[in-house]
Amino acid sequence: LTVGTWQYDLSDRVRSVGPIKYIAAGEDVSQPSGESHVSVIGATAWQQLGARDQVGRPTLAYAHSETVLPLALWLHPIPDEEGTLRVMCERRLTDADTDGVTLDLEPYWMLYVVTALAAQLAQASSLPAGTVLGLRAQAAEHLTRAVMLSKPGGPVYGVAGRVGRMT
Repeated sequence: LTVGTWQYDLSDRVRSVGPIKYIAAGEDVSQPSGESHVSVIGATAWQQLGARDQVGRPTLAYAHSETVLPLALWLHPIPDEEGTLRVMCERRLTDADTDGVTLDLEPYWMLYVVTALAAQLAQASSLPAGTVLGLRAQAAEHLTRAVMLSKPGGPVYGVAGRVGRMT
C-alpha cells in the first residue's frame, strides 16, 4: 500500500476477491505477528459510505469493475501508512494455446490432464490394451478426485467404518 492511494488495479486474471488481511509495514509478510481484517463489501455498501475522504488503516474494500475485467480494489479509509494487503482471489486460467505455456491448474487437475493425455497417446501409439486400459482407469480416478476437491466448501471425506457383527 502507498500512503494516499485508495485504488489499486488487479491483474486481468482475477475474477473475484475473497478475504483480505492488512499487514503493517515492517512486518514479515510470510509470518506476520499481526494482521488486521479488511471486510469486502458490495456496490450498495460502497455507495452508502459517508466521509470518503477519511484516512486511516483500511478496514473496507470493494472490488470495482466498470467492465467485466480487470477489477480494481478500492479501499476505505484512504491508507495513511505503508503496508501490505494479503488478498485471496479467484483467478481466471491462463491461455494455453501457445507453445511453451504451462497449464495453470491445481495439481490434482494437472494430474488428471496428464494421465488422460497419456492414455490417448498410448492408444494412438498402439500400445498393449492393458496399458491403455490401466491409464484410462487411473485418469478416471484422478478425475473423480479432482471433481471432489473442486466442489464449493472443499473436499468431503468419508469415514471408514468396521464391517461385521459386533460381539
